[in-house]
Amino acid sequence: MEALVIIYGALSVFGFGVTAADFCGILDNLKDAGPGDAANGVQDTEAGSLLASGDPAITALSKVLGSLRNAVYFALGAGPTGLFALFSGYSPGKTLLLSSAVGSGVLLMAHLLRKTLRRELDSSLKPEELILAKGVITVAVAPGAGGKAAVRQFGRETEVFVRSQDGVSSFTKGSPVCIVDFDESWYYIVSAQETGQ
Repeated sequence: MEALVIIYGALSVFGFGVTAADFCGILDNLKDAGPGDAANGVQDTEAGSLLASGDPAITALSKVLGSLRNAVYFALGAGPTGLFALFSGYSPGKTLLLSSAVGSGVLLMAHLLRKTLRRELDSSLKPEELILAKGVITVAVAPGAGGKAAVRQFGRETEVFVRSQDGVSSFTKGSPVCIVDFDESWYYIVSAQETGQ
């Protein structure tokens, strides 16, 4: 009984502690990154473009962070439920079943909520909202060819597929650019100096 109280207490502290730290913004740099909205050439890079690099070490780190996030959600449901059930007089077996069920339910609800919110956020950035946004070339643009640029707009950084507006200009990696137009596949850019930005 005492061991279960310690376990459920630790789960409660872990779940609420990490959640409170997240709400305070302490964990902002550890947010997960997945493939973004491919429509209109947009790829979300909120947690940095490294997570999309395919590096095995980065992929492993991303999976570990995802597992820890799942543990937090489970602990947030299982810990308090287990304590409540124990202090309400339930047997240890029933307490384990109840806390596991509630922890799994909270984990499932969190996943559904995150999926819904991510879909809404990804669709909330319209292509026209990137017009005149400044960016930096991340994949060089050769004359007549496309590349990529990281653009920060409304507090979010997105990576977009770009081409030069005149079709003959080239941009090296790290060049400052400005988006001036778009179509179904590309954003069209000019040098940031041309727009005075």
